[in-house]
Amino acid sequence: MHVDYESAFVLYQKNGMIFNMVPKRALSADQVRDLRQYLEQNVRLHPDARTPA
Repeated sequence: MHVDYESAFVLYQKNGMIFNMVPKRALSADQVRDLRQYLEQNVRLHPDARTPA
């Protein structure tokens, strides 16, 4: 699962106990776009997540 926050992507394992944070400031605009597209197509959105504006 994943959450797309304003400043970072957060990736969760199924059990919710393990997660990885990818800060957007470490990525170029193209990389943010590409990662967002990949996550939307291949990784389920966390049920409590809001989609970015």
